[in-house]
Amino acid sequence: MAADTGRSAYLDALHLLSRRALTVAECRERLLAREHAADTIEAAIAHLLETRSLDDKRLALAHARTAVEIKGRGRLRVVRELQARGVDKDVAAEA
Repeated sequence: MAADTGRSAYLDALHLLSRRALTVAECRERLLAREHAADTIEAAIAHLLETRSLDDKRLALAHARTAVEIKGRGRLRVVRELQARGVDKDVAAEA
């Protein structure tokens, strides 16, 4: 499913997001690993952000809720996990 199959970065990103919620950074990394050109990746990410298919804030809130309520993790650990996934420090702290 690399770029040489003719599949667009946008379609690859949608396929990735259909299986698991991703941060912008994770999506970018995975598309780079699939050998898409940087400009097509940025265009795909911009489109996904416009349509709210990618939303770090929504992902952070969902992750924090699950981590705290179900897994019993502390606030600082959740913030560190979100930052490790590429979520901005302020967004992670807000979640």
